[in-house]
Amino acid sequence: MCDSIANGPIRSSSSSRNPVSVQLANVQSTSKYRMKVSTYSTDFFNTFQHGKADDVWDESLTSSATVTWDSNLSSVNCLVTSTVGSKVIRQTKNVMRYIPGRPAEFSTAYFWGTPVSGIRKRLGQFDENDGFFLEQDATGEYYCVIRSSTTGSVVENRVARSSWNGDKLDGIGPSCIVLDKNTTQVIVVDYEWYGAGAIKFSFVIGDKTVIIHTFYSANTLTKPWCSTPFIPMRVEIENVSSVLGDSMFHFSQCHSSEGASDNLGTPVSISTPITGITLTSVNTFYPVLSIRLKSTNGSLHSVVIPQTLQEGTLDNTFVFFRLVLNPTLTGASWTNHPTAESSVQYDVSSSAYTGGTIIEEGFAASGTNNILLLNRIQSGNFQLGRTTLGTASDILTIVMAATNANKKGIAVLGWIEQR
Repeated sequence: MCDSIANGPIRSSSSSRNPVSVQLANVQSTSKYRMKVSTYSTDFFNTFQHGKADDVWDESLTSSATVTWDSNLSSVNCLVTSTVGSKVIRQTKNVMRYIPGRPAEFSTAYFWGTPVSGIRKRLGQFDENDGFFLEQDATGEYYCVIRSSTTGSVVENRVARSSWNGDKLDGIGPSCIVLDKNTTQVIVVDYEWYGAGAIKFSFVIGDKTVIIHTFYSANTLTKPWCSTPFIPMRVEIENVSSVLGDSMFHFSQCHSSEGASDNLGTPVSISTPITGITLTSVNTFYPVLSIRLKSTNGSLHSVVIPQTLQEGTLDNTFVFFRLVLNPTLTGASWTNHPTAESSVQYDVSSSAYTGGTIIEEGFAASGTNNILLLNRIQSGNFQLGRTTLGTASDILTIVMAATNANKKGIAVLGWIEQR
């Protein structure tokens, strides 16, 4: 018989030594079973209101697979063909921020439709090595999955719907709800990572958040549940063995954390040489300082949040500056930051640049205080991201132009690293 308690059964003990534990109907809790009454902050969100958001998402298409934007639905449609191996991967360029001790939450809306035999679909926060995701496999079965590389190779803990330890959404669970695969769904995953922590999968249906399965790692596993908490959002569809094509729609998504938003982490900065960088020609922008993530020791999973920028010339000439994302640099020579644990490399050798996206710009008059707090960028959840499905870093470059020739440009860039 269905229970009226939507979020799980009442748990109690007859022992006088143990207090009665009651889980209230339709009340959300953290993985530590604290009632969610705190302020929460959104660390990342994305909608597809105006396109596929190619500045936010990377994608990989195999064997004539396609991704199209549906303007009526404000969504992306990921389509695979009848060719076995046809596949779509879409992954955020940013990894999601995480602060130990603050439960985090991934949520998104999707439409998968009636399962097609031989087509596999996945969505969650994961990459090729670590993370969590919901899967509809090639037989149409649902799985909650944890992927981990803590052993040195990729291992998956896959739990089929028939073995979920929560509500199986089959009509006879606590919620009495039957999951309709032919409708749009909202999935939420609450998780913690100290190395250990709980990962709780839920669907939001009606006014209920229905827990379907929880992975427990503390006092259960001998190793962390995955190697890093800094993982991207990702969706996949693949033709594994089907003679038909199929598609999946992906809608808005969000990542949030319990507590107020704080850019907690380690402050780091880098500057040009004190002798400056020559701005040879008048009114011409030259790169003076660039940063990117290291490609070693897991640094591509680090969170680097720009905080401050300062620029000028040695003789206080009127100067213009731009902060450019992903320019093509001429003659770059990358050096690891002097702080050994920093995730960043820097360059002060480039002689020119082309392309890129201007994300901030301004000027400094002679004799003015030109320290810029990058609050506008922070409010946009900007951080140094990755490209090509997380295998290469974004580049962030300060370029400068002086109103007189052969001036010496100087600059400082400061950021917060969460590692």
